[in-house]
Amino acid sequence: MSDRNAYISTITGVREVALTGTADLASWSARLRAMNLVPYNDNGRASLLLTAIEARFRGIPFREMSISVVVSDDGGANVGGAYLAHAFNSSRLLAFAERAFFRTPYHLAVLTATEQLPARIGVSASGRGLFEARMGAKTTPIRREDPVFEGPIYLPGGEEVFYAHLSGSAEIYPFDSDDSVTINPHPDAPIFAQLVETGFAGSEWMVRSDAIRARSKTYKRTDQ
Repeated sequence: MSDRNAYISTITGVREVALTGTADLASWSARLRAMNLVPYNDNGRASLLLTAIEARFRGIPFREMSISVVVSDDGGANVGGAYLAHAFNSSRLLAFAERAFFRTPYHLAVLTATEQLPARIGVSASGRGLFEARMGAKTTPIRREDPVFEGPIYLPGGEEVFYAHLSGSAEIYPFDSDDSVTINPHPDAPIFAQLVETGFAGSEWMVRSDAIRARSKTYKRTDQ
């Protein structure tokens, strides 16, 4: 990593539940085209990542959920980063700081992030449940791995980007018929209507009990 993209914050001991999934490729291609971004082509589908975490930042406990579309830097064939479509934080202070200082799309919400089996993630706002993904009966992961992501995270509008490092030992479980996703679209969070409209379907769960997350400042894009 260059000095320009140096990480300005690192959080350890992060508890994380992530749900990978796919959605209609043509729909997300059209949505991202105006931002000069191309979705990663995952066997003819766009690849999405819904991640919920529980952690502390400078002594402040918080939960966070982000909804991202995996993007490509070579026309769709390989992963080249992610587009952060929408995000939530359980801390009013941290949600404000994200919007004000980093220009990221964070909004205040009540969040669930349970990494103990059966894992689940959820979002509620104004007393209304907007999203819940719940794992059914699971006993043994299909594999264990230590995935590392280092790369750009593009922001809505396509003009700005920050760089992230995400790592930590993970247990991977399939998303199967015992699992469920419930989405209640609301105008205050249009991303959930977009998930419904583009046919989001879960693929795999990734559960980490001791993850690391680091990020850079937000920069103007120079690759357009």
